[in-house]
Amino acid sequence: MSVEEVEGYHYYGSIKKLGETPVKENGNVEQSETKSTDKKSGKGLSNSKEPKKPFQRVNVEEVVFTDDRLKDNSYWAKGGADSGYGAKAQEVLGQVRGRGFRHEKTKKKRGSYRGGEIDLQSHSVKFEYSDDE
Repeated sequence: MSVEEVEGYHYYGSIKKLGETPVKENGNVEQSETKSTDKKSGKGLSNSKEPKKPFQRVNVEEVVFTDDRLKDNSYWAKGGADSGYGAKAQEVLGQVRGRGFRHEKTKKKRGSYRGGEIDLQSHSVKFEYSDDE
């Protein structure tokens, strides 16, 4: 490593001036570490006339439900939801999305909230596997 003195300061390595191409001591040109400004657009072909299809991990047409109760995943589709502990909370929190949900949930946790009676019934769906035969 060479030490160069410029205006009373010691610099280790080479001093680069603006507009100069950096050259190593052996005469080879250094590769710049900056990224090129030529960026490819990640959105695909913008000139395409076909409508864009949103990404879906699961093909909806190929889904087969083993039980009709699994088609609706809402709170109200559950059996006994009308009188359960979460019915009152679902009325308020079911309409809220995003940051508002966190705000409403925190308000419910402050202590003034009283839900309905706690239901001890199981509303699960039993799956039949080929291994259980």
